Amino acid sequence: MEKSTRTVLRGGGGGNIAPLTRPWKRGQRYGAIVVDLERNKPIALLADRSQETVAGWLKHYPSIQIVARDRSKEFAAAITAALPQAKHVADRWHLAKNLTEHLNKVVSARWKQLTKAACEDEMAREPVPVSVRAGRPRQAPGQARYEQMLALKEAGLPTGTIAKRLGVEPRTIQRWLSEGHGPYAGPRQPRRSPLDWSTRYLRQRWEAGEHNGTLLWEELKAKGYRGSLRSVYRRLAKWREHPHKPSVSASPGSVPPDSPFDEVTPSQVIGWILARPETLSPKAQEQLDRITQLDEILAQTRALTHGFLHFIRSHSSEGLESWLKDVRASHMREFLTFARSIERDKPAIVAGLTLPYSTGPVEGHINRLKLIKRQAYGRAGLSYLQHRFLPAA
Repeated sequence: MEKSTRTVLRGGGGGNIAPLTRPWKRGQRYGAIVVDLERNKPIALLADRSQETVAGWLKHYPSIQIVARDRSKEFAAAITAALPQAKHVADRWHLAKNLTEHLNKVVSARWKQLTKAACEDEMAREPVPVSVRAGRPRQAPGQARYEQMLALKEAGLPTGTIAKRLGVEPRTIQRWLSEGHGPYAGPRQPRRSPLDWSTRYLRQRWEAGEHNGTLLWEELKAKGYRGSLRSVYRRLAKWREHPHKPSVSASPGSVPPDSPFDEVTPSQVIGWILARPETLSPKAQEQLDRITQLDEILAQTRALTHGFLHFIRSHSSEGLESWLKDVRASHMREFLTFARSIERDKPAIVAGLTLPYSTGPVEGHINRLKLIKRQAYGRAGLSYLQHRFLPAA
């Protein structure tokens, strides 16, 4: 190890080595695997991924010059403290994963707004009864909890302590602070059904004279509907109670899709944006073009996603500054958050985009460690795992 100059750090769910002792709950304690990138072999299995543990181990090996890691702030702080001269290399796969998470937030939020307008007419014809629960208004307890949280925050208590007192998760407290209000206390919205995406097609087939629920369900399944036959029958039962006069005669293949949202889902759109353009089918490319032409935010999201994926795929950071300026000009909150994380860790990200190192070699070793854990029926401690895991590498 003294001659090694390159290593990789990984932790988190993939490196879960819990429970190490009986009092710790399974899955609540995470370890870290250190792999020598020159020999592609694991050299250490650490009890946890805290800054103190990782930095304490790294201090014994001052010859390390390059460390590939994921986006963990603890790893970054530990490497900086123990090896200030070492170059950080952010893993490209984790960069793409972070980008996908923010892309998912943008598309999901926009999809709700865009499809609401597309389905508004149909939903108006079929009002969903909302049962009003008797009792005290929901706003009072929600606002009281929010005000209690603010009082505890002003008293100087940390987020974790406030969360325990209120009986919520720390991330819930952080969300309340960022949104500026407590839990939502307005009227509950009617639950959406997967059938809502196909309501227009179903209505046109119904008005054309096709009232066989099973046949209509099979037609919807051929178009990608994943719901049950019972849901279709429930929708048709409402129409039988309030019949509409058939206006146009239509066959299964003659119903033109007015909206590009009729036959696609948000996950499909996210997949199309993330895919290489040359790998998309002509139909998928056409649908994606129509959707992005209808909404400027989705068009900007598509362009920004393609721009950052180009850096990852070409192993180049040329144009990163221009991309960050475009993000700031877009004023999209989700991408602004992603851009700020890039600026904070910019040297490591530039190294990850340009250097050939990554945390990829550790994935196979993580799978082998999990196999050893299962062979011990979840009773493996740290010393046992180190004995079985490290010499066999």
